Amino acid sequence: MTSINLPADDERQVYVTVSAIVAGTLFLPHEEVFQDCVRDEPAESDNPPQGTRVPSFAFLIQHPKHGKLLFDLGLRKKGEGYPPLVQDAIPTFRSECDEDVVDKIAKAEPPIEPQDISIVIYSHLHFDHIGDLTPFSRATLVMGKESEVFLRNPYPDDLRGTHNALPAGQRVCYLDFTSQDASPAQDMPHSRLIQPMGSFDRAIDLFGDGSLYLVDAPGHMSGHMVALARIASNAFVLLAADTCHSRQCYVPSSAGMVREISSLNYQQWDVAKATVTKLMEMSQQANVVVVLAHEVERLQENCEEDRMPLFPESLNAWASQQLEKKFGK
Repeated sequence: MTSINLPADDERQVYVTVSAIVAGTLFLPHEEVFQDCVRDEPAESDNPPQGTRVPSFAFLIQHPKHGKLLFDLGLRKKGEGYPPLVQDAIPTFRSECDEDVVDKIAKAEPPIEPQDISIVIYSHLHFDHIGDLTPFSRATLVMGKESEVFLRNPYPDDLRGTHNALPAGQRVCYLDFTSQDASPAQDMPHSRLIQPMGSFDRAIDLFGDGSLYLVDAPGHMSGHMVALARIASNAFVLLAADTCHSRQCYVPSSAGMVREISSLNYQQWDVAKATVTKLMEMSQQANVVVVLAHEVERLQENCEEDRMPLFPESLNAWASQQLEKKFGK
């Protein structure tokens, strides 16, 4: 195992609390997940594609100073409100969302209201991650600078737009991973660029206190990024979004093999494969637990070791136990 240095705790280190929320589920065809399942011919109606129903995770991150954040919003409730071009494509994924993020956080004690959320972070702008931003009118939206191109001709200004226009007055912070400025995150004055971040090339320390890093993870979609949350002393959870779509792509089998990601699901396949290699290296570190946005194994009832606690419970203690069990920390 190659040892990777991650930023060490400082003497007044701040930690965050992370909770996983199932914000709907969807069907992922195997041919969109694994390259060895890509077909030469389209599937016929009497021979539908094989696949797996997976969760769409959103994550509540609580910071002692900056309050409550959401990393991704999952699916929109009942699949309603997407632009027509996206709405037409959704049946392929058979998405289901009877309760969205707003419904889920309202079940906390005391209830969490949308206005309690200070920041919404989008890992990227695919439909199963962006949810419905409208209720979060007081939040600052944070996303990668390369995501901006997708919002230049939004629906309904452009009836063929694939993304809804942002709500009127929405505060937006674009992260520039190539910036040479002292503060690479607009409106986040204490943010700072970190190069490298573990096995990844670069990240932004969002609050400048080492509690939450947003990491450039290119290949899947322009602007795609992941989050590295410091949950305890020298312990991290890597919220890996859509770096890949199955554990089989980043955790080697007993034979030491992983399955190659599908060329159908990545804007830049070669770049994405290199990013998956970086994810594998991070996952093998003694102080990092990885959770993909659609990692169905984290819900498996018959696998207690892997099963992740869900909101309103925090996953901090579980992640620390994972590190102790797997790496003898």
